[in-house]
Amino acid sequence: MNAETTTGRKGFILFLLAAFVFSCGLLGASALLGKSPKLITGDGPAYYAWLPTLLIDGDLDFRNNLRDLYSPDPAAGQYVRTPRGTVGTKCPVGMAVLELPAFEAGHAAARLLNAPADGVSMPYQIAVALWLVVFYLLSLYAFYLALLACQVPTPS
Repeated sequence: MNAETTTGRKGFILFLLAAFVFSCGLLGASALLGKSPKLITGDGPAYYAWLPTLLIDGDLDFRNNLRDLYSPDPAAGQYVRTPRGTVGTKCPVGMAVLELPAFEAGHAAARLLNAPADGVSMPYQIAVALWLVVFYLLSLYAFYLALLACQVPTPS
């Protein structure tokens, strides 16, 4: 490994650390200044709802979890009625599988902090949001390493 590669790698790691700090600040600002104090927002709850539905409720009725995850925001577009009369989610389970380690960490934190162990409380929100930030930054680093391995020249 030459000096230019080492310097570039250190610079990229510094960039990733700065991006992590910025992302954490953005999450905090979103929770404090946004319309909802939740960190899992947008269509994220429809993906994430698989975890509390399966692992805490032990069923496939998403009604209470979607309501609790979206509140105070409306979730009308996320509800899908099943032939059995239960409520499903329009989203596949894949993203929830990615979030599973953070869900487990959030569950442990909720129990330790005496927060509701319901899959919706703030320890879950923080754990999942931070996990996704870390996962995103690690994927950028993996891409960077792949570019180095392919000997893609750095811009001069």
